Amino acid sequence: MLAVLLGLLISMPEARQENVSEPNSGALSGKSVEMPPDIQEIKKKAEKVSLNDKGYLEAEFRYGIVMVYIPEGEFIMGTTEGEEKELPLHRVFLDGYWIGKHPVTLSQFRVFVKETNYITDSEKGEGSWIEEGGGIRYDVSWEKPNFKQEDDHPVVCVSWNDANAYCGWLASNTGIRFCLPTEAQWERAARGTDQRTYPWGDRLPDGSLANFADVNYRKKFGKESRNSDPDVDDGYAQTSPVDAYPEGRSPYGIFDMAGNTIDWIHDWFDPGYYAQSPLCNPAGPVRNIKRKKHRIPGGWASNLQRCIRGGAWTDASGELSLAEGGHSIRSDMREHTDQFSSDDHLGFRLACDYVRREPAKTAQNRRPGHPAESHLLPHGIPIRFVKDPRGVSGPALSPANTLCFYR
Repeated sequence: MLAVLLGLLISMPEARQENVSEPNSGALSGKSVEMPPDIQEIKKKAEKVSLNDKGYLEAEFRYGIVMVYIPEGEFIMGTTEGEEKELPLHRVFLDGYWIGKHPVTLSQFRVFVKETNYITDSEKGEGSWIEEGGGIRYDVSWEKPNFKQEDDHPVVCVSWNDANAYCGWLASNTGIRFCLPTEAQWERAARGTDQRTYPWGDRLPDGSLANFADVNYRKKFGKESRNSDPDVDDGYAQTSPVDAYPEGRSPYGIFDMAGNTIDWIHDWFDPGYYAQSPLCNPAGPVRNIKRKKHRIPGGWASNLQRCIRGGAWTDASGELSLAEGGHSIRSDMREHTDQFSSDDHLGFRLACDYVRREPAKTAQNRRPGHPAESHLLPHGIPIRFVKDPRGVSGPALSPANTLCFYR
């Protein structure tokens, strides 16, 4: 069995680009294709479900929330062109899930605050890290981020905790399990299955594709700040409308997977996680630790490190290293920060899935006695059968407690 699992991890076949137009059309119409339960539920509760111009399902909800359906399948996660924390390349299978077409906007977050009287971590005294001056300030917040924003810009100065609270509120209002995406879900939605460098492909970003540290940023903050590109004009020094770069969308039609604001991710961060990531529905390492703060230049951090992905208006194109200044908007780039951080370039987008995010009691790795496509073991661990292109069989149990049987 160990040899089988090692073979699945080491043998890296070229990821297949899924053909979803026909299945998606069937799922939408209910004809010729059995509709997955997650699509059935969304169809019942969404205000509208349709196909986007890329051929993928989109569901519209209250408050202007639009979700895109990513069909089940596998892809190759990681890169050999980045840093050690993006290694090794490894194959991941994901069940179908929904992810936000755009980051959550300022106006959408405002509705949440008004309806719940929610107070963000920044407003509770944690402060927000602000690009101008490069440090923590305690007089700024999501509502006053130290620069002008319009309602259709992504909300900023929100922590992981704030983003999670928004997901919980929206879930209670809609009956849909909204949550933050896992790192694997985010990367699949950004890169598709062809291992592209950026959501739009492999060509370098320009002013029509993404909002990153360009000539406008350089004029405002100085040429020595970060790693700005004086030859690119994306039209904005700071945040931009969430639909400003249609040419920069991902293969599924998702906006701002590179630049504008960095997305909070559900997962705890572990630089070595890729080496032990499960094959099926990975949801990050398990953590149960108390917060310990420590000082850093310009502010503070702690041991509660969550993944963030996608880069922001503050970040470089990805062609230069971190040592040369700034994060990166490459879609394979892994970053992290304290879950209480509320930076002026941190935002979030929604996901909706049926992946268990926290561990439960484990069960013995054993093949079930009947050929059902999916069912529960005695301890409630979901099992999923997936086809293995190498023709081998064997189980793999993930920390997220999804048990995949290859057949």
